[in-house]
Amino acid sequence: MGWNLTGPIAPVANKVNKGELVLNAKDYGVVGNGLADDTAALGAVLTAAGASSASRVLIPRGTYRVLSQLTVPSGVTLEGEDATLDFRDM
Repeated sequence: MGWNLTGPIAPVANKVNKGELVLNAKDYGVVGNGLADDTAALGAVLTAAGASSASRVLIPRGTYRVLSQLTVPSGVTLEGEDATLDFRDM
């Protein structure tokens, strides 16, 4: 379980509190196959989380290719299990 990323990443929480909004990156078009560029889709889900009451973004299992800088908004936590954010081509 975990991430290939430096920074505070939380494991997937099994409980969603009443009224809590959790966004799933798959709903924003991430592919996670290690080949597709997932930068725009990850950026979209992070932007949506920052603009809403979402405090958690779920990144499902996979390898996500990131080609430019992403910013995690204040108050938003990335959660995932066996997920890799691949920044090698930046």
